[in-house]
Amino acid sequence: MKLSLHFQKNRKLTVGLEFANSGLRAAALAPSRSGPKVAAATAVSAAVDDWWDAPEAEEVREQLDSFVKHHELKGCAAVLNVPSERTILRYLQLPPLPDKVLRNTVQMELGVSIHLPFDDPTFDVVRVPPLNPDLPQGGAETASCCLVAAPRSLVDHLVHLVADVGLHPVAVDVVPLALRRVSRPAELPDDGLNVCVYMDARDITIAVFVGDFMYFVRTVPYLLRDEADGFTMSGYARDLGSEIERVVNFFNYNLSPVERPLAAIQLHSVAAEVDPVIELLGQRFGCPVYRVQRDVAWPPEVAPDLLSVFYPAVGLAMKERAKS
Repeated sequence: MKLSLHFQKNRKLTVGLEFANSGLRAAALAPSRSGPKVAAATAVSAAVDDWWDAPEAEEVREQLDSFVKHHELKGCAAVLNVPSERTILRYLQLPPLPDKVLRNTVQMELGVSIHLPFDDPTFDVVRVPPLNPDLPQGGAETASCCLVAAPRSLVDHLVHLVADVGLHPVAVDVVPLALRRVSRPAELPDDGLNVCVYMDARDITIAVFVGDFMYFVRTVPYLLRDEADGFTMSGYARDLGSEIERVVNFFNYNLSPVERPLAAIQLHSVAAEVDPVIELLGQRFGCPVYRVQRDVAWPPEVAPDLLSVFYPAVGLAMKERAKS
């Protein structure tokens, strides 16, 4: 049966597009009052190191074009991400300024007092609570904010790719925030550090949250070794734990004026079997470790063991759905 019969060119669908150096995951989210409802989804596996000219990138574009045509998604709103390894997040403290003036001030300081590893960035400035608990939020002395930036050429290229297949790009987001949108356990502590770990096929992203605000993110190459290299699950969990510890220590000793304990870990993996890693990380850090999970209505063609692969794309689409 043709899937498009379920929604008949429904322009109310929102498409979440997760671009990664391992390919693309896309999920079309339908309006629903009972939780996320996915009308269609697709995954394209391709080792993409260059989104401009690589044959793999063209393969992704062609398959996305086929997906949009097959499910009659032309004109639907789309929220996309920039691959985590190309995204920079900086915590800043600036004079208290109105939002527009604050953004203009950051723009003037780029390349002067704020240095990024690329020229001509696309960026956003988000107000956050101060990391110093002695400073009142929105106080008269400073404005605490986070700068999120990515190369403009890459953002423009991905936005053009999405528009070229007939979708309507409306926002660019980052995957750790998308995962938190999908799953934020009610028991997740508001104090201390909450770390979100995303284990993709080719890299691992570790994001540090205080409450609901993200302050730091780091992406490292994937740690998994095969059995010929002496891979064991305990060894992998040990390596991952060391990376988490390194990120937490950097945050506490370089960014935050006070040391905060690690209160909880959220873990998401494109691999199905992560329970041993969750158990071992819990033993190492002595804090709760949660799997990113949520009840989502899925189309029948998505195999049960592949559902979690689409969580980032679902979270991206939820950004736009929350506004409607």
